Parts: sequence; structure tokens; C-alpha cells
Amino acid sequence: MAIAIPPPAPTGVYANDLRVNPKLETLTVVWQASAGATYYEVKDADTGSVVGSTTGTSKEVESVYDGPLSMHSYAVRACNPYACSGWVSAVQRDVYNPPSTAPSLSAPSTNGTGGYTVSWGTVFQAASYTLQESVNGGAWSTVYSGGGTSRAFSGKAIASYRYRVMASNSGGHGPWSATVTVTVAIVTNVTGVTAQVRWVSTGFSAIASAPSLKAAPAGSTDVSPSMMPPPPEPTYAWFLTASWERGDGCDAV
Repeated sequence: MAIAIPPPAPTGVYANDLRVNPKLETLTVVWQASAGATYYEVKDADTGSVVGSTTGTSKEVESVYDGPLSMHSYAVRACNPYACSGWVSAVQRDVYNPPSTAPSLSAPSTNGTGGYTVSWGTVFQAASYTLQESVNGGAWSTVYSGGGTSRAFSGKAIASYRYRVMASNSGGHGPWSATVTVTVAIVTNVTGVTAQVRWVSTGFSAIASAPSLKAAPAGSTDVSPSMMPPPPEPTYAWFLTASWERGDGCDAV
């Protein structure tokens, strides 16, 4: 008398809940192959009905567009032409595809203080973001990794800084974004500021030297009206001459 021997029960049985995109969601039962099995059956454990069979090691059991899945419980068994193993319940779990798009990235193109913020947009199903920096065309280095969408910088020296960002989740990494460049040009140590103010009126001219000027951080000058004595006649014109030493980081005056 022949004895029907079933194949071993499958192992590693899961029901993978996958968000394919913001609208489409699927539930797929997956398992490890069983030695001697020629096909597998999958059943809805809530109804007891067999929902399909396959010779592979996965079976999509639910799919919905723009709506929730039923999220029933499922089980699978291994079979050969003579017998089947016992049913093995599938453990439900969330799975993710790697992000398919890169975040949008923004930063100021120029900066005169050494302090600025780099920001990026969110990506569907991203769990974290990685921001990298390249100084003056050098190698990339990671300057931020986490769930946020911005990174503030301070104390940056005069240089050109390039940035790129990438989204990631448990399924893997997405593509890198396009790069943005921040050029830091800090003007400091503007010295030797002098100025001369001259006014002219009918039948009269005089010259007065301004004892000091106010220098803005970028090297601009401002002559206070209090430095200029009122002209003796109603009709007059003002003339201003100013000079200073070039400051650090200044490309032009």
C-alpha cells in the first residue's frame, strides 16, 4: 500500500501590506519554498475559503485603489500530487518600496554672514532624509540624517558650499536630489574711512571734513546730516568724497 507523504509546511509566511503609491495598496502573502512541494494553496482564514494556488512563493490576495484593504487573515500550505501540509498562518507586516523620487531642495544662493538654512520637501513614505555637503568642490560628507526637513548652519567660512538630499525608508534609498550651491562672502575689517563734505552757495564756498562715518557690515558708508553745517545761503549744492581700505572677503568696492 502506498503512503501519501506531504511536503513540509512552508516557513517564513507573511502577509505584506504595501503602499505602492498614495492611491494603490496591496496585500501579498509570501513564504519560503518547501522541499518536495509542487504547488501551494492560500486561504482566507476568516472565511475558510481557498483564494488561490500557485507554484511560486507569493500570492497577492487583496488590492484596492483609493480605499482601505479588508485586511483579512490568511494562511498557506505546501502540496504535492498526493498530499498537503498543514496550514501556516501568515504574520501581517508593513513593507515599503524605496522612495521613487528625490526631495526638492532649496537654499540661499549667496550669504554674507556665515549663517543660513537648507530646506527640502517631503517624499511619499520617506522615514528619514540624508543631507550631504561639498566644500569648494571637494568630497561629499553627511551633515544631517533624520526625519526633519531642514538644517540650519552658522559660522560658515568664506567658501562655496554644495548640497544634495536623499529620502530613505526600510525598503531602501531613493535618488539624490539636484544640487544647490550657497556662496558665503563675508566682508569684514573695513578700515581707514575718511570723507570730505563741501557745499557751495551764491558768492560763498567752504570745506568741512567729517570726523567719522558709520560703516555698515558690507562696507557701505553713511554721512550723518549732523556732520554738515547749514549753508549760509538758500541756494546750495552738496558734494561728498569718501574712501576706505578694502575689507576681507570683498570682491569689489
